[in-house]
Amino acid sequence: MVFFCDLRVFAAEPWGRKNRKEETCPATSRLTDERQGKSEPDVIANFSSRDIKILDPDSIAESMIFVLMLLLTGVLSSAELAFTSLSRSTLEKMRDDGHSGARWILRIYRPKRKAQLMLSSGKAVALTVATCAAILFVTGSKLDQSPELRWTVAGGLTLLCFLFFENIFPRIMLNDRDETSIVRFGRVLIVLYFGLWPLTVVLDWISGLFSKEMDSREAKEEELKNIVESESEEGVIEEDTKEMIHGIFEFSDTTVREVMVPRIDMVCVEDSADLEHLVKVIEETGHSRIPVYRNRIDDIQGIIYAKDLIRIPSDLTSWSVGHVLREAYFVPESKKISQMLAEFRRKRIHLAIVVDEYGGTAGLVTMEDLIEEIVGEIQDEYDEEEQYWRWVEKDVLWTDARIDIHDLNELLDAELPTNGFETLGGLIYEQLGRIPEKGEVLTFEGLSMCVETISGHRISKVKIVKEHTTENQSEEKRKA
Repeated sequence: MVFFCDLRVFAAEPWGRKNRKEETCPATSRLTDERQGKSEPDVIANFSSRDIKILDPDSIAESMIFVLMLLLTGVLSSAELAFTSLSRSTLEKMRDDGHSGARWILRIYRPKRKAQLMLSSGKAVALTVATCAAILFVTGSKLDQSPELRWTVAGGLTLLCFLFFENIFPRIMLNDRDETSIVRFGRVLIVLYFGLWPLTVVLDWISGLFSKEMDSREAKEEELKNIVESESEEGVIEEDTKEMIHGIFEFSDTTVREVMVPRIDMVCVEDSADLEHLVKVIEETGHSRIPVYRNRIDDIQGIIYAKDLIRIPSDLTSWSVGHVLREAYFVPESKKISQMLAEFRRKRIHLAIVVDEYGGTAGLVTMEDLIEEIVGEIQDEYDEEEQYWRWVEKDVLWTDARIDIHDLNELLDAELPTNGFETLGGLIYEQLGRIPEKGEVLTFEGLSMCVETISGHRISKVKIVKEHTTENQSEEKRKA
């Protein structure tokens, strides 16, 4: 960057130079000569090489620093793009194929957040130095234009340069390059990683003082969910696969209470039951594990395994449930099913009794219940296929009251609330505030819910009719 002072061009001098000698611009000198009666040849003769002033060494140094910092910014941005564009599995495959660059990058891939912080820190330092160099250059320049114009032009050019080297330059460098070329370019990361490591550690410590460490897991999950949704809309991913992936994401957030068999649906036997009755219960229900209680279901004594009945001696004269009773495992209903699955595997059991906050029996949960949260409903040779819902006609749905509210919202394209309950029966109890009678109708959120059957105090079957209202009627209801 070299500036020549021509007839209308300025001469730049370093900022802060003392004893600066005032010089006369050649244009001004020419006007003076004309007023003094000198001819044009005389003026040209008087315009010697000393009037052509080349940028002084200080300004040249500032310009070079500015350009070098911009180039460093571009290199750092390119390295960051190369670093983030390769997955760990791709790098491991390239390492196995003998690429030494991939092996080195994998060394810093594990602390990925710190590596990205290192790159950001390097870019921040480079941009700061470049900005300071630009300020020194503009401040020390001897310009004929106004200061406002000088700063506007300098600021605009600096911003454009930053944007180019930050966003466009990396894509030009890595465009249409294969993975091998990107890994080779990514070797710059190794030098930067160790060179800027002290700064990275300090910044990481400072950021930890003011804010908690960002949970990148949630961000990654949300990003993957968006990818799954878009791929599903385009038909790349099937609906069953989509539901399975969403089940995996929600697995760690789901509690045992949401997936357990409720107390009212538990199949149990009393500890005084005889062997014949126990065998009959197992044959009728198809369950291989039966909880045993004493006097009331809140007092669970243990679990009977169907396979243990085979080991009973044929010549046994006196029978007692205690002969085959195993210890029951109790868990709170607030436990996460991801933790529950880990405990099932560690203890090598498949059933646990769920207790509420008062210590009473809330239900039971099995290994099958947990797996179904990921893969969907599982039907084995003992299960009778049960349909929770069916469309009777258009806009008329017949359903079991145990249907999950989220599933019901998808079926009806509705937005029923889920606060404090998980099933349709719970919603009806919540809205009525009492146990409904058979045939009673609840109108809620544009849906007419008729209680078809009741078993004891429990709602069994419900018929739902979607009501159709005109836009005016809907508006009147909202105003009311």
